[in-house]
Amino acid sequence: MGAFCTILFIELVIDKIIMNNKIFSILVVILALVAGHYLVTNIPDRADIEETTEVVVDISADKVVGFWRSIEDSKFTREFLTDGTIIDKYNGDDSATSIGVWSYVEDLKALPTELPETDSPVIKAVFNEETFYFGVVFENSGENLSLSYLNGNGILNFVREVGVSKDTQTEF
Repeated sequence: MGAFCTILFIELVIDKIIMNNKIFSILVVILALVAGHYLVTNIPDRADIEETTEVVVDISADKVVGFWRSIEDSKFTREFLTDGTIIDKYNGDDSATSIGVWSYVEDLKALPTELPETDSPVIKAVFNEETFYFGVVFENSGENLSLSYLNGNGILNFVREVGVSKDTQTEF
């Protein structure tokens, strides 16, 4: 009878171990499901994360403010004023003078149009309800300015003319 009791005891111990392993296994599965649910609902998908580049610039102290003459066509000038006004002129053609407004774009992804990503600051210029977006690059210690159309229509290159402003500018 002793051997029978020993076998029963061993069977009982094995059943307890198996039962405890089942409970342990069930707890591990439940814990994994809870952790998976948390990760799926609380950590956003990388595709949903919008990385934005903010460019905050004090316009009154900005290098773009001033009078610029086109390198490609010296008759064409562009002036950026601190009040957000932009003036385009063409020597010999007064009808080609355009006055608009300009500002820096802080978030390209917030715009109603799709534009390519750029590491350079972006200027929005509006002339007569026509909007242009330019990537801004300075060269030669800020004496040269390149404005690249973000829609791919080319690059405008300018050289700064010191001492020329809207108030002191003479006719061409």
